[in-house]
Order: sequence, then C-alpha cells, then structure tokens
Amino acid sequence: MFDDKKKALKDIIEKRNNMIIPNIYKLNQQHIKDKEIVDNLKIQNSCNFLKNYNYSMLKKICLAFNELSIKYIVLKGCMLSYLLYDDPTYRISSDIDIFVYPDHLNLAIKYMQQCGFIISNTDVSHHYVFKNKKCSVEIHQNILNPLMCINEDYLRSNLKEYCIKGNKIYGMTITATLIHLFYHLYMHSYMSVSHYSIIKNGGLPRSKTLVYRIYEIVLLVNKYKEFIDWLEFYDEISSQNFNVYFKFFLAEIIRYFPKIIPPVCAIKLLANKYHEYEKNTKLNKLFHQYDFACSDVSIRNYIDENWSQENSNIIQNINNYVFKDNNDCLSAEFEITKDDNDLNLLFKICDEDVSFSGLNDFDTLQSDGVHLLFCNTYKYSYSSIFLFPKLLGDMYTVYAYDCILNEIIEDRFIEASCETTSYGYDLRITLKNEFFCNKKINKFFYLGVIISNCKKDCERRVSSLMHTELECQWFDPTHFIKIEIKN
Repeated sequence: MFDDKKKALKDIIEKRNNMIIPNIYKLNQQHIKDKEIVDNLKIQNSCNFLKNYNYSMLKKICLAFNELSIKYIVLKGCMLSYLLYDDPTYRISSDIDIFVYPDHLNLAIKYMQQCGFIISNTDVSHHYVFKNKKCSVEIHQNILNPLMCINEDYLRSNLKEYCIKGNKIYGMTITATLIHLFYHLYMHSYMSVSHYSIIKNGGLPRSKTLVYRIYEIVLLVNKYKEFIDWLEFYDEISSQNFNVYFKFFLAEIIRYFPKIIPPVCAIKLLANKYHEYEKNTKLNKLFHQYDFACSDVSIRNYIDENWSQENSNIIQNINNYVFKDNNDCLSAEFEITKDDNDLNLLFKICDEDVSFSGLNDFDTLQSDGVHLLFCNTYKYSYSSIFLFPKLLGDMYTVYAYDCILNEIIEDRFIEASCETTSYGYDLRITLKNEFFCNKKINKFFYLGVIISNCKKDCERRVSSLMHTELECQWFDPTHFIKIEIKN
C-alpha cells in the first residue's frame, strides 16, 4: 500500500500540478515517512507558492504603473511563461524583472518604496533590486548589463501590449523578445568566461543555464515562426559591435539546434566581422576553434602562457603571504615550506568568531576552514579540496574533503591539524608526495586559496577571504599562485 502511495506521489511531483501539490503536501507531510518524497514536496510547494505570488505581485505592479502612466516592459519570467506556455505561472522564476523607461524611473522607484519594498543592492547601474519578505523585484534602468555595451534602442522601441488573464501587461514584440533571449543568454555566457573558469573547467565554460535557455529559444521560434521578422533579426544583431566570443557563442547554439535560425541568416551572421575579445586577447585563439572541448595542449598552453605573462610572483621552496579582506575583520598569514617530497602549508587565521560545523556536516557554506583549488597543466587536472576543522571530543581534527568527488581524502595523500589560538586558529596542511603522484603533478601546479568565514549565530558563511589581485573583476576573483615543487 505504501509503495503504491509513494509511486503516486512521485508521479504527482513529476507532473508539477500547481493545484494538487500544495494540498497533498499539507495533508500528508505529517504521515509520510519517506524523506525523499517529503523534501521534494517541500520544494514543489515552495516553487508553486513563488510562481503564483510573483504573478500576483506582477499584476499589482503593472496595474499601478498603467494608472500612473509609467512606461515599462516586463522581461522574461511571467511574460515569457505566457508566451511559451499560455500560462504566466507555469515557468518558474526566482524574481520579477521590469524595465522602466528613463523618464519614468523615479516614479517607479517611489511606488515600489511606498509598497514596502526595500532597495537591497548598492550597484544600480543595471537595475534596482527591491525586496520584501516574499519576493524580489528588479526594476531595470537598462535591459541588459551595461558592461555588455549592447545598444538597446531596438528592444526599447518594440513595445507590445498583451492581455494576460484580463490584465493589460506590456512586453516586447515577438521578434524583439527573440533577440532579447539571444542577448540575455550571450550576456550570461560572456560573464562566465574568465581565467579562473577556464582553469576550473579545463576548457571554455558553459553557462549553467545554456541548455534550458536555448530550449526556450527553440520553443519561441517553433511557436511564433510566422511572426518573426528574420531580416530585422539579422539587421539588429549585425548592428551591434560584438567581439569574436559572440560568433563562438552563436556557433555553439547552432550546433545544438541546426535549424533554429534560417540557414541563409545563420551563414550571414557567422560571416560577419567580429572584433577581438578584449577581456583577454589570448582567449581569441581558443574562440577561433569554435569548440568548448578544447584540446589538452591548447588549454595547457593558454593557462601557462597567460599566467607567465600576467604574473611574476612564483613561489619557490619558502615564501610568506599576508592577505586581508576589506574591513579587516578577517585576515591570514600563509606560509609554504618544502620538506623532502612533501609540501607544508601553514595558515594563521585571525578570526574573532570561529565557527566550525558538526562532525558529519561537510557543507562548505556552513563552516570556517580553508578551500584549496589545485590545477595541474602537466596533464590537466583540477581539484577542489576544503579543509574542515572538527571538534572531536576535546581535541580538534581536520578532514580534507574532495568537493568534486564528495568524499574524505585519506591521510596518505593529505594530513592536516588545527589549533585554536588567541587570534583565531592555525591550520597546518601537509600535501604528501602520494598526492602529487595521484594528481600527476610533476614540476609545478597552480594553487587558489579561499578562506571561509562563518558566524556562530547564523551558522552560515557571511564572507570569504581569497588570494586575489588588486584590480580583479567580480567574475574572475581568484588569483592562482604558481608553486614549483621541483627545481
């Protein structure tokens, strides 16, 4: 009987029924023993609440904006859900995005504040993030991040009124919506490319949202192909001053879905002239291959050559590093010494609120500790290892945890110890010769260092300290030290 009920509930979860799931969850959460089902029902109940609440809030805002003659465009979210599925609540969206035209922005901000929303972000060049206890509303003064330098005139000028469940809501025309989806996906993909992300991925990174966002583009094209003006599509994209990454990005989309763009249009777009990639000129060689899965040789050469050109601080045998965060509440001294074939790391961490997680808790966001990122280019490998100090009885022990394999690393590879001090704690780490052999690290490797800072009162990471460069970007924060283990 229970197995039948379990199967039935799983079927309900998979169907994502907006009306049934909340009721099933409320009626059965006290009686279901299977934790997996309960957890899934909690997630689905939360998603359904968010979708319905977001649409209710969107209706309220749009009604007010219409009455106040505020000119706006609803972006993505409920609008895209309506266009794709004829239902503004079908598609899950974590927030509400509304572009407000410049002359109406101050009035829109005033209305949001009168509704009890609070501005939660400091950099408002792209959008204002308004939050209340239940949802987040982004009032955009730019449709796309201004860092992208995309001319938005076409998107702003192609406004269309939609009647959604009897409510007047403004969005873009179908062609403009399609172009916006391309630009938005390009923006996220572009921001995901950095020296750090290439080291981590062993190649050019895919945006985490790449596949499902391409799928939404395909749905839109298939549903509205008779309404898409492909000449306007080509002219608008050709008018932008894109770099070679856009060509690479476009080729990747066409590889997924060859017929998503009419062949003549696709060929002309790929034949357009694109300028070089300004964030890192060495990446142009990789982009011209039009392949995320670059060869080991090309990736190795990129990492080694780029690091050597940009950096001069090679650590050999013994060196000390001192680095601090902006408000000086967390600082660390970092010492590296060499002992036969082993490498010893000593972190003296100054932290006024030391907070270590429980013995069986290996969530990196819930414990103080040191996160080490290893990259080897002799034969490419990337490792993400978090050192968790734990209180065992009345003594401290340290577990080296592989965050990629989700397992504890044996002492024959890494040994570590922890000692609390008057200023915080010391963490000693020994990287054994077997570790380097296992990772096929021969003469040198690259090391990224991140120190986690949690608070006891919330048991959650509130900040982190990383070895970085003075003029790093938010999307490329971690600076990798080159450590030579053989002279």
